[in-house]
Parts: sequence; C-alpha cells; structure tokens
Amino acid sequence: MVGDQLVDPLEIIKNQYNTTYLEDAQIDNLEDKNFFKQHMLEGYEKLQSLNNKYHNEPALIMGLGPSLFETNQASHRDDIKFTCNHFHMVPDFFDKDMKPDYWCAANSYDELKDPFQFCMKKNIKSIVTIPIRKEFVKLLKMSKTKLVYPWMWEQKIFQIALAQKYGIKKAYSHCNTITNHMIAYALWMGCNPINVTGFDLSHNQALETYGSTHAGFTDSRVKTDKSIHGSAALDNPAMRKQIMADLKYLCFIANKNNIKINNMSYRSNKLPETLS
Repeated sequence: MVGDQLVDPLEIIKNQYNTTYLEDAQIDNLEDKNFFKQHMLEGYEKLQSLNNKYHNEPALIMGLGPSLFETNQASHRDDIKFTCNHFHMVPDFFDKDMKPDYWCAANSYDELKDPFQFCMKKNIKSIVTIPIRKEFVKLLKMSKTKLVYPWMWEQKIFQIALAQKYGIKKAYSHCNTITNHMIAYALWMGCNPINVTGFDLSHNQALETYGSTHAGFTDSRVKTDKSIHGSAALDNPAMRKQIMADLKYLCFIANKNNIKINNMSYRSNKLPETLS
C-alpha cells in the first residue's frame, strides 16, 4: 500500500515477497524463500475462493473471552463458525456440534504452533498469518496444505483485498485483536448476519469479574496489578483505540452493505447490542 493507493495484492506477493519490516525476519535459504512465496501465492488464490462463499449465511464469531460461555449454542449450530488462538484450551464448549469451520490466528510461531497442530489433526481450516517469515515457514511446513489459507502480514494482503472488494480506498490496520480479523473474514465470505461472542474487550476486567482472562483459562502474561495496564492489547489504551477504529471500519462496511453485526457480548464489552 502506497499512501492512500491500494496496490494489487497479487503483485505485492510476486514482486515484494522478500521484503520485510522486521530485520530478523529474513529467510536465508533460497528453498525456503521459494516455499514461502509459493504458499503466499496459493494462499491468495485460496482467499479469493472464499470471496462470497457463504453469501447471506449466518456466521458465529467466537472470541475467547469469558462471555463465550453465555452463548446459546443450540441457536448457532448451523452458523459458519469462526474461532481463534488457543480455543483448544476452552473446556467443554467446542464439542462436535460446535466444531469451528475456520480457526483464525495472527501471532508468533510459539503462540500458534499448538493450536495449529490441533487444527491439523481435527481437519479444521486455518486462516493464518505470522509477522516473522522464518517462523511462518516453520508453521507451514507442518501443515496440511489443503486446510491452510496463509496470507502476508506486513503488506496487509487480506486487508487490501477486503477494501478492494467493498470499494474502499484505505485498508484496516494490522489489527490488535483477532476478533476484528474474524469479523473481516466473515465480511469477505459474504456472511449475514455476523454474530460475535466472547468479545469481552478487557482481560483485566474479565479476570476481576470471572476469575479468568479467557473462557475457562487465564493467560499468565496478563498483569493482574490494576495500577498498570495489562500486557495484552485489550488493556493498552493506544492499542484499544486502534481496535475500536478497526471495528468502526468493519461496521462501516457492514452498514453500507446491509449486513448485520450482532454483539452478543454487549453486557461485558459495553458496546451496542447491534453494531451495524
């Protein structure tokens, strides 16, 4: 993306696949570079194949906040189901009737390798990106190719594709919460309505209210000292501002296209029950 001009994502992958914003992200091995580029090209084609795949079908976006447990599962068993990150750690929720259709993640290899391997074993489709390319190659090498939809991080490949689909001149950010990415994926796939649960928007508040930062487990990295902001993006004011800006962007798309986004976690996150 140059200024406000959106560059064609396919051209970015073809011409700029070995550029990076992170000095330690260079891939030294030519074989691995070619492996990475091929997977990015195939990943873009796969993402294109998902465009409007579920036109006007309901989606259930499942973040991992404690409000996930308040979901009426019976009402959403037939939704296209998205979840994220360490969903395999949530107890007694993702049974066979609530098996995710898509697992979504944007993080480091160490954070994603366990749930990614779990998804490969359970044949769950994965939409995934990792900022550091050496780590991304490691992840992709243990994947079932047909199940994985990888996309490039630093050039915001997916964000650009979404903006172009809906005729918007700017793409949303690299994103500070995977829930926004999941909403974006549902928009890309044409889902309507988009029901969002487990979107509590504060790990520290969740810890105070429910005794855990997530649905049934606690992220040990989140600081419990309320006098300082938690290490997670949800409790960092600057990052939270970006989260809300991205959510506003996605709701703008939904409003313009008569797509309804329902906030099932409104009691926890204090946002409107209907976001668009």
